[in-house]
Amino acid sequence: MKPPSPEVEYDYPVELLHTARRPPRTYARLLQYYTTPAARLSLNDDKPASVLPLAALATAVIAGGLLSYGIDCALEAPPDFANRTLDDFKALLAFAATRANAARWLSLPGTLFVRALNCLVVPLIFVNLAMGVAELVQAGKLGRVTWRMLALFVLTTMLAAGQGLFWTSLVPEDVLRTRQTNVHANDTRWNRAAAVDVRCPDNSTFLSWTDGALTCNAAPTSFQLTDTSRVFTTMRASRQAAKKSIPDLLELIATLIVPNNVFQAFVDGDVLSIVAFVLPFGLAIARSGATTGHNPMWALCQQLSSILTIMVSWVVAVMPVAVLFMVAATLVYPEDSHAAPMGWNLAPMRGNGRGANASSLPFEQTLARSEYFFDNLAAEPASMPVFLALFVVGWLAHFVLVLPALTLLTTSHNPLPYLRSLAPALWFGFLSSSALAAMPLLMKVMHLSEYVSRQVTRFVIPVGTGIHMDGIALYVSTAMVFLLRTQSYDRAAPVPEAFALDTGMYLLIWVCATIAAWTVPPLPHSGVLGLLFVWFAIVGESRPTNLHWMIAMDVVTDRLATVGTMLSNAVVTFIVAEKVDERYADEQDRRHRTLASRHEWLSE
Repeated sequence: MKPPSPEVEYDYPVELLHTARRPPRTYARLLQYYTTPAARLSLNDDKPASVLPLAALATAVIAGGLLSYGIDCALEAPPDFANRTLDDFKALLAFAATRANAARWLSLPGTLFVRALNCLVVPLIFVNLAMGVAELVQAGKLGRVTWRMLALFVLTTMLAAGQGLFWTSLVPEDVLRTRQTNVHANDTRWNRAAAVDVRCPDNSTFLSWTDGALTCNAAPTSFQLTDTSRVFTTMRASRQAAKKSIPDLLELIATLIVPNNVFQAFVDGDVLSIVAFVLPFGLAIARSGATTGHNPMWALCQQLSSILTIMVSWVVAVMPVAVLFMVAATLVYPEDSHAAPMGWNLAPMRGNGRGANASSLPFEQTLARSEYFFDNLAAEPASMPVFLALFVVGWLAHFVLVLPALTLLTTSHNPLPYLRSLAPALWFGFLSSSALAAMPLLMKVMHLSEYVSRQVTRFVIPVGTGIHMDGIALYVSTAMVFLLRTQSYDRAAPVPEAFALDTGMYLLIWVCATIAAWTVPPLPHSGVLGLLFVWFAIVGESRPTNLHWMIAMDVVTDRLATVGTMLSNAVVTFIVAEKVDERYADEQDRRHRTLASRHEWLSE
């Protein structure tokens, strides 16, 4: 016979007989906090494995900033180039090379992270867009979704470009001009000639000056190069006359829309070409299974989407480590591969009427493109904060005021709860600085928000990621006005006539910035690439005086532009879903009706 249970016989509280659970230790709570998912990365599975710990990402950003500060302190300070001699310039180039080598290795984890994401996301765009097109064809809504989507793309991009033009034109030029490159000097320091070595025809000796005669010797002799015949100025004028026009840009878009090799488009990452190919491909998928009711290509795309999403989740798992090094590298060395190469300063006419000397050495430009981000801000305490403030004001006006107002006007729904649900994906885009890399997470949080259907998300978001970049349009228009208004080297002189801003120039920038937002790839530093694209289309080959400052500030502007692009695509998806009855509730109703019909068929 078993003894009576103490709980029953004596009616003791259970808490006295069972050891109380200890609260988790501090490190356990921190571990749980740092691994708590903000969102999961699958559109098909109910329990995917990948998570995005936002606390770990925030810590990585702070750690990256501290690491960049430590590396900046460990590296040598920039040399003094008050005399602006050749030796000073060589020392400055050595300083830039040292920081470039440090940043190259520092950015390697982040570079590998972005490369891995791009490798997986481009085919993920292909399969998701193909499924989205096929689903909309089966629902009979492809045409209605497409024309609304394209109309909203054009409208929002042109509004974004207009914001940049408006806000940057309100500030006086004296506030925008930089101290280092827009200060009139009474001496001739800017006119110091560059030193060159002349190789003899045998390619083994160098020209030298010995005893009043030119001879070829093994040891090189440096000569000062002065543009006395204005050869470089003439070359610049001829190149400027051959600048691209808007029809040339439209022709470029047409060639991207009709690719001659889709596999080459995958290799080059031409998202616009891939999107143009996959639209009829998805239409063909829907037509191929219309008669038989069985569509193996659809099933293949669905499986590929699941497989690629799982692989993306593996890459995202190491994102905090990659973000740490990405932030540190961009702060230490702002230069990037899309920037104009180092070289002689091909500037426009000076304020005093003299022609630019093409052989002047770009001391300030070289320093700004290789110095610490916060040192650059300290070097330009007025113009750079003003430029960033104008960009942020335009960003807030467009993405926080105009787009929600447009949504409220067209749908009569408040979009703020929907936009707040996108926060995990927006953080991802801000830290990775790539709308392409953030696309899978954006699609997932949009699905979890329960506002838009999966079908319209699969269609609009991949297309928008490839061709609809409001953030780029805002950045390009803002930076173009800044560059043109600060192109003169003399504060006391007006901007040269070739760079004067009038109504025609504003309209040209507006159109070209809109076109650039459709053609640049959704990758890091694409804003600088679009800026150069528009500059050479409007101005010509004359290099912008303050381009190096745009590169120095790109660590901030590029990330804000990425977040703005993602927000705009999400807003367009919301509006389209409301207009064509592709909300989340509509999707659930279709699913319930399908399950009910299948149940009735099985019952029979």
